Amino acid sequence: ALLPVPRFFMYEGSELDFGWMARCPRFAELRASPTNERLAEVEMRSLLVSSDARTRDPTLATLFYVPLWEVVSFRVGRCENTTHRDRMRAAWSALRVSPYWKPRRGRPAGADHLLASTGCVEDNLKLSQRLGNLLGPLLIPTIFGRDRAYSPYYKYSGIGRCTVEIPYVSNPHATALRRARGAYPAGDEPFGGALSLSETDDYRAAGLSDEQAAEVVLAAGAALDAARAGGRRRWLLSFQGSMHKDDLCCQPGKDIRRAVARLARAGRDVSIIDVPRNLSRARRVGSYDGGAWARLYEAQAALMVQSSYCLIPYGDTEVTS
Repeated sequence: ALLPVPRFFMYEGSELDFGWMARCPRFAELRASPTNERLAEVEMRSLLVSSDARTRDPTLATLFYVPLWEVVSFRVGRCENTTHRDRMRAAWSALRVSPYWKPRRGRPAGADHLLASTGCVEDNLKLSQRLGNLLGPLLIPTIFGRDRAYSPYYKYSGIGRCTVEIPYVSNPHATALRRARGAYPAGDEPFGGALSLSETDDYRAAGLSDEQAAEVVLAAGAALDAARAGGRRRWLLSFQGSMHKDDLCCQPGKDIRRAVARLARAGRDVSIIDVPRNLSRARRVGSYDGGAWARLYEAQAALMVQSSYCLIPYGDTEVTS
């Protein structure tokens, strides 16, 4: 039998409820870009704010949910006269004096507090570093939802005493295409209309070569046309990521790519979009173009909806959902 959903109390107030940050100028850009997949913190708040399990009486709560948007805060930067550092310090100040932050049932203060972040290594900073030297240590006793929670590679990016695995956010463009299957209202479809080779400029801005940019535009355009028309999916398998040997450090990544290449050579219905890993490096050196990355996110969706199976490796494209 399923266990009952525990009652939870949700913190309010701008210091601990970061829902107000949806008003920040860069928020919409983040949601339209590949960064959206790292915003489970936003999706979690959207789900829990109106949940039947939410109680406004803290004495009835088993858990205490802190809707802290650390990735949004870090990526948005200055907003409404506050910086990311200001917001992390304010959260620390508010949480440590909260009447609900106290030992319970023999467990330390914070052991019944729940937070979430699917942020990875953002601009070379791990989660603990983004939270800061005050808030980070305070949150050690908490329950923390993380993607790839048990990966040894990310063990130094963890925070909470109890780590819960939560997924990346799915590509909303793919969801919309699957629902519509050609039924988009005029002017309300992905890409704002048909793709053309002129849009390779967008992809060059995101770090692709001329050849790679043209390949993405043509493949995504064909997939979008097929998605609008409905019917049979175009591809058995689509792969988007780096195929370059210098990008492949270890297994099983090498064998997966060899298998994909063999399928393609055998004439199977396989689409390979070779996207170099230097896209991630481009973000760190200041050549990031938000509009170009948003279009890559949409292009990925068109290919996904026309594929029976999709392989999009973590880290290759910043688009991994």
